[in-house]
Amino acid sequence: MTREQLDHFRRKLEEHRAAANQRIAAVGARAREPIEGAIGESGDDPLRDVLVDTTLEVGELRTRELEEIDDALLRIELGEYGICEECGQPIELDRLEAVPYARLCETDARSSTDRTKRPTL
Repeated sequence: MTREQLDHFRRKLEEHRAAANQRIAAVGARAREPIEGAIGESGDDPLRDVLVDTTLEVGELRTRELEEIDDALLRIELGEYGICEECGQPIELDRLEAVPYARLCETDARSSTDRTKRPTL
């Protein structure tokens, strides 16, 4: 990968990081908001718990995304960015454009997804 390409993906990852941080902050703010208006005055504690749990789960997913972005930035610094962690081949540029923190090439990502699918009847 050329220096220009690495710089392009570094900028792209930094933009993704800024957006992820904004989404995490928004989820955190929503988790701290009073939710009585959302569930009425009935004091429905189980519904309140579900709403809080859902908000926290969304925040956790966003945090994992941020960790993936930071890890990709570290891989750039280490000279390991854009290399499939499974087969060691370069990750397709169009894949990195779509998911700049991708760890696997298209083939290995597809086979990884196939292995995690549950059997159906």
